[in-house]
Formats: sequence, C-alpha cells, structure tokens
Amino acid sequence: MAMAKRSAQQSSLAFVGRKRCALAAVLSAGWLVFLPVLLVPARGPPAASPPFVIDAGSAVRRDLPARFTFKQENYRFASAGRRDSSRFTRPKALDRQLKVAGWRKKPPSRLARNYTQRKPPLRYWHAPYRPQLRAYPRIVAGGHSQYLSSLPHLLQLPSQGQVSPQTVLRQILVLIDQDYPASLGDELARTYRLEQLSSRPIALLHARAELFRVREGQSEEAVLAALQQDVRVRSAQLNRRYFHTGTTGQRYLHAGEAKRRYFSAGDGRQNAPAIPQYGPSKVGLPAAHQLALGRNVAIAVIDSNVDTEHPDLRGAVRRSFNATGRPDAAPEFHGTAVAGIIRAHGLVEGVAPQAEILAVHAFRTSDPRAPSETTTHVLVTAVDWAVKNGARILNMSFVGSRDPAIEQLLEAANQRGIVAVAAAGNGGPTAPPAYPAAYPGVIAVTAVDEADRRYEHANRGSYIAVAAPGVDILAPVERGGHAYLSGTSFAAAYVSGIAALLLERDPNLDAKALADLIRDGADDLGPVGRDDDFGAGRVNAYTSLKLIRDDLAAAK
Repeated sequence: MAMAKRSAQQSSLAFVGRKRCALAAVLSAGWLVFLPVLLVPARGPPAASPPFVIDAGSAVRRDLPARFTFKQENYRFASAGRRDSSRFTRPKALDRQLKVAGWRKKPPSRLARNYTQRKPPLRYWHAPYRPQLRAYPRIVAGGHSQYLSSLPHLLQLPSQGQVSPQTVLRQILVLIDQDYPASLGDELARTYRLEQLSSRPIALLHARAELFRVREGQSEEAVLAALQQDVRVRSAQLNRRYFHTGTTGQRYLHAGEAKRRYFSAGDGRQNAPAIPQYGPSKVGLPAAHQLALGRNVAIAVIDSNVDTEHPDLRGAVRRSFNATGRPDAAPEFHGTAVAGIIRAHGLVEGVAPQAEILAVHAFRTSDPRAPSETTTHVLVTAVDWAVKNGARILNMSFVGSRDPAIEQLLEAANQRGIVAVAAAGNGGPTAPPAYPAAYPGVIAVTAVDEADRRYEHANRGSYIAVAAPGVDILAPVERGGHAYLSGTSFAAAYVSGIAALLLERDPNLDAKALADLIRDGADDLGPVGRDDDFGAGRVNAYTSLKLIRDDLAAAK
C-alpha cells in the first residue's frame, strides 16, 4: 500500500515537472517572438539641429531677452505624425497617458504575472518627441561679457603736438548769386588769373559755389581782397578745414589703456560699474519708445563713410551721397558709430530705431595715418544735398573755426525748420568755442559719463546747450565690429535721435521750438539752472515727449 502511494506521488511530481518544462518552453518561444523587438535599438532623439545665429541685439542682455522667440524652423523635430500643438511644453497628464499606453492588462495566470507586469521600454511612438530647446547665438548667451570686454575703446582727445592749418593752402571759395550766368566763374578765373577747381549750384543759398586755386607767384591775401571788392561776388573766403572732434594717438586703444588714460589714479570712478549701453536708460528711452520711434524722420549724418552693410545698420540708410567728389573709400568707424547710435537695431539699440539715415560722405583723408578731414566747399555741398533730400535734422560731429559760408548756410536751413545738432568739441575746458556748435540756432552738445560727470576733455562755455551720454558708449564700427567710444561726437548723436522722436510726435515743430523742448525736458546737472559745463542739463527724451503731449492736449 505504501509502495503504491509512493509510486503515485512520483508520477504526480513527474507530471508537474513535465508541465513546468512545457510552460518554460512556451515562455521561451514567447521570448523568441519579442527577441527582434529587443534587438532593434530604440530610436533616440533626432540629431541636434545645427547651431543657428540669434539676432545680435539679444547678445547684450544678461539672458535671452523677452522679445526673443523660438521658431519652429530653427529646430529639427520628429516626423509630422509625432508632432502636436504643444511642441515646447510637456503636459502634466502626459505621464498618465504613457502609463496607460505602456501597461497591458494583467492576465489571471500567476506564473506569467512576473512577465506581464514588466513595463516595456518607452518608445517615441507613445507621444511626440519634444527635443530640449537649445540656442547657439553667434555671441553665446551668457558669454557675451567676454565679447564686450574684448571690444576696443576709443577716446577723443585734445589735439596734441603740431596744430594742423585751419585753411587749405591757396584755395579760395567764392559764392555768386544764381542770377548771374554760370560762365561768370570762368570769367573770374581769367580776370584774376586763377585756376578753377569746381563749380556747384547751392540751392539752399540761391547761389553757386566756385572754388579757385591761387597760382604760384600770386599773393593769396591780395587776390582774396580783390575778389571781396568785386560787385559780382556775394562773398569770398579761404577754404577752411574741419576735423572730427579731437584726435587719437592710436586708432583704437586697448581697454586697459583706455581706462588708465581716462580714469586718473585715486579717482573713485575706477570702481564705477561697467554697464553696456547705460545711455538709453539715462535719457529715458525705454519709456520714450512707447510714444515714438522716429518714424518718417530723415537725419543727415554728415560724416565719414558709413558702413551700410553692418548688421546693426541693415535697412537704416535711406540714401547715400559722396560730397567729396572722389570715389568712395572704405567705411570708417566715426561715421558708422554716429549713424549706429542714432538708428542701429541689433547688438546696439539706437535712439531712434525707425528713423531714416541720409549718409553724407563728407570726410576724406589722403594719408591713412592722418585723421580724416573736410573743407568748407565740401560741407556746403553736403548740407545742400541733405536739405534737398528731405533731411529734418543735421548731425554735425566735427569742429572747425568760424566760417561765414557755413554760418549763412545753417541760418538758411534753420529758417526752413531744419534742426542742426553739433558736437561741442573735445579741446578741453579751456578751449575756445568750437564751430559749427557755437553758431546761433545750433544745438551744441557736450558729453557726460554714467555718473553724470562731464567728459574731462569736453569743451565748456556759454554756447553749450545740453549734455548727453558720451563716455564708453557701445557703438557699431566699420567691418561689422563694435567698440566703446568716448567724446562729444557720440553725445551729439543721442540728441539727434531724440530730436527725431520729437518730430515724429509733432512734425510741425520748427527748429527753435524743438530746441526749447529739448532744453526744457533736460534733467538739471551741476549748479541749479544753466551752466557752462552741462548747459540746461542731461537730455531726457521721455520728459520732452510729455511736454509735446501736454501742449497738443492743451491745443485741443
């Protein structure tokens, strides 16, 4: 009996063993079915899209600015079937969706439960693939400080050493009323044995500008006196020279050298914070741009050749004109910087970002080592062209001596409602008045730094109208570069841009009314009231615009 019982138990165990082997074989076959799926590598995220270039205007911020938006074309996604309307966010319910899609219903078999409870690897067919957003700006976000710290510094300094002659040797400029025939120039040249160099009509003065050279052996003073006595001649003068405000020993100064030359030892300014583009907030531009951007206002930048291909100046220049009469030379930093401070839209944000620039090439140089210069004859032609082409503002960031032809030219422009803005000069506090800034009706602009201190090389005097940021100003320069610039030339560009904002709000403003608005809206600096260091004070675009708004509201 006992033996029969043991035999039955052995048979039962053998049966259970055979059943387990069969089940194991079935499970092994199941694994073979899923083996190709396990061997096929799961498709990972698509390859990272190539870096793209962020607009240079975003690089100057500490982080990517709020205006920057990610666009679909800058990224590579999965196929169209894997996309949905939420490309850049992962909804909170997504984990639940994946869980439902990834789990299978538990079978009743206890032996198979260990297998069926395993969560299969997540595959991208469960939900659209959402790649991590990455942006690679040309100047890497967060690393722009290295770029900014590497930029050169350029300071406008008083002229040192030998002073350049104030007139062009043996050249006389004659103005003749347009009522006389054009042949009068040839007749004057024969009468006084002169060489005629140029003859141009000047519509703004209703005259012709005749340029003559005095021949060798003749007295320049005697010929000039004889022409001034000729009844057919309106005016005769020497052809004067003009230079950019101040000179530089080196074209670009290294950042460390610039700081050593500008910040004197023991001066507390050495600890001043280095803030790129402090100027816009100083003159109230963030609020002012909510009211005006300079639309439909043309500003003539009478300067050296402007780099119209600079990324910050694309679309800024409406027309260009070469007043020098020579083939256009390579772009220079000065004209490019002045135009950029007024109208740039990129790494540098201009004062009037929607104004129109008339780039007038008036400065030239015959020696690459010498500073560029211009003359009375070229400036007369440049200003006349700018007025004929609709300029409402003349930006003149240069200096010279008193010049009767330029004075009457600017007076005629002023009578037409055209605003003239000029740099006060960088000759130092004891320098004489600089022209054209010192002419009546011209807004003379001096420069201040971030702490509202007058630029130490700026002129001072009773002709100073207002002050504007002009120390370590971030500006575009030639060949697509940037630099930190200091001088009254760049402060004048700020005021020209603010004038464009005012003219957008009220195009009927004449030159005097606009100058009064700029003075009345300025923030007083130094002693209470007007002074010879700051004029009426530092300009404030928003305050001046509010004065216009109040005047317009009162008129209604």
